[in-house]
Amino acid sequence: MRSTWDELAVDPLDLNGKIALVTGGGTGIGAECARVLARHGADLVLTSRHLEDLNATGAEIAEQTGRCWLAAQGDAKVEADVRSVVRAAIDHFGKIDILVNNAGGAQPSPALTMPTKAWDAVVGLNLRAPFLFAREVAPSMIDHGAGSIVNISSIGGVRGGKGLAHYSAAKAGLQMLTRVLAAEWAGYGIRVNCVAVGTVASERAVAVWERTGNSLESFAAEVPIGRIGAPLDIAHPVLFLASSLSSFVTGQTLTSSGGYPQLPGVPDDLLREMVHRARP
Repeated sequence: MRSTWDELAVDPLDLNGKIALVTGGGTGIGAECARVLARHGADLVLTSRHLEDLNATGAEIAEQTGRCWLAAQGDAKVEADVRSVVRAAIDHFGKIDILVNNAGGAQPSPALTMPTKAWDAVVGLNLRAPFLFAREVAPSMIDHGAGSIVNISSIGGVRGGKGLAHYSAAKAGLQMLTRVLAAEWAGYGIRVNCVAVGTVASERAVAVWERTGNSLESFAAEVPIGRIGAPLDIAHPVLFLASSLSSFVTGQTLTSSGGYPQLPGVPDDLLREMVHRARP
């Protein structure tokens, strides 16, 4: 079926009237996703554990774009907090049209000495939390007959990374969760997609790299496109998947990695040193 001229005249990236909830929205990739969505007309709900970051980012976006925003503090790993954040968003704006499940991260640890507590925390943040947010947001989307959920995964969930067994497994699980939710919820008008992120120089990622002895230069040398990614390199694919430009796309994982096939993880010598320090 061909589009009419009237349909073609509508900007598919126009998000005016849409409400976007961004987890981990105070810094890094989450904050950049919020900026880009707001520039295209979305009003925002920003959530993380750190209210100061949320307020700073929300105020900056409002000044630049004039969009409305709400800061909803909460821990994505705590089910009661997730419900509270979603309830606050719906109470304030009346609905949620877009969910960006961005909150995530991990501290590297060799599998041989990884504490169970560390495994549970990382899987909880990177897999359980996106499921909780998606489940709690879905009824609002169903009520309005449409919605877009974008999960932020990692190239680690595609190829894995040494020292990142917990993170890689969780991000791979998030890609499968994306496919299953897309299949279950397509009939409600909800699209569910995923972005697998490569090496991106967000504030917190850079801090982890410095602690683990990785350098930006060594990462850049391995990326076929010749540079490390910036948060904007992820925010633009998120915009595509959140907007009607991708109205026929669901259950997909889009990789934004500069062509980089594998997460570098922790160098072998550092892994051995970490194991040696941890063992009695």
